[in-house]
Amino acid sequence: MIDPVTASTASPASSSQPSSFPSPSIPPTLEARISAYNTNVLPTDYFFDPLLSVDDNYMVLTLIYARLSMSKRGNMACIVVDPRGGREEKEVEGMPPAKRARREEEEREDFPNYPGRILSHSNNFPQPTSAPSNSSSTSSTPAGPETPTKKPPIKAGKQPRQPKPGQSAFLACAAVAPELHAEARAICLAAARGVSLAGSTAYVSFPPCQHCLPLLVAAGVRRLVYRQRMTTGTSVELCRLEGVQCVEYTDKKVDEQLKERVGRWWKERGEGREETRGRMEKWWREAEERVMGKMAAEEERREDVQQVNGNGQAEGDALPVDTVEPTTAQ
Repeated sequence: MIDPVTASTASPASSSQPSSFPSPSIPPTLEARISAYNTNVLPTDYFFDPLLSVDDNYMVLTLIYARLSMSKRGNMACIVVDPRGGREEKEVEGMPPAKRARREEEEREDFPNYPGRILSHSNNFPQPTSAPSNSSSTSSTPAGPETPTKKPPIKAGKQPRQPKPGQSAFLACAAVAPELHAEARAICLAAARGVSLAGSTAYVSFPPCQHCLPLLVAAGVRRLVYRQRMTTGTSVELCRLEGVQCVEYTDKKVDEQLKERVGRWWKERGEGREETRGRMEKWWREAEERVMGKMAAEEERREDVQQVNGNGQAEGDALPVDTVEPTTAQ
């Protein structure tokens, strides 16, 4: 039996001169270059180099895509591909019913120049919440003579930074905002569209974490391609038990060649640090306006609530919950 965990090497032609492709047009202004690409929108203007393997090309595209992540923790990307191009859809167990075929046909038309069929894709995606208030670090029980206020123990891990001069508390907490990993979000998007991932290949910029790997396996991904080595023993064992093939890019020279191609692709489109930083600042600025705007509206709604419970909290503070009435068994 062949070990599902294998090593990948770049094609011998990877270091040769790049093939000739149409020169992209560079937007004339910084704002236009920032707006030319967006997070969670897979670029459609990458041309697969015939000198590289399909895996090499998709890994370059994955790394190109990773730059569009808005996470403050690191850039990730995941692209899930059906290498058969959908030709055997009806023979794969777990595929959605035929009534969804038209919608799936629309999905595959988004990337006609990429081999196979892209089923789903995503960056790792922050889910920012409102900045913590002073009250969040203390007990909700009113302080009294016998109930001194206590601060909860500091949780292990990264803590929110103190705001820099001119920086809001919201942005200071951006690095610790909850976020969806790229693999998990790609699976969720496929499920929402009724697209099966059975028998697919997932290209990921780094080895899937211990939380995302079981999701990929459960979703039916049969092949994983990623940079560096999967070092977690339980993850390696899971792939072996489930027969998931892992293709690892562990050669530093090959990795540098891939990243060089990625850098050249972005440079040809006028993308530099200023554009990348500007895109991220714009996204977080808009996220702050959206989240804090919702919080302000919620606060205004609570202030309008007249009835107050015994703890001094407005009845509107709690989430709306439907209760199930008890019934008598027949």
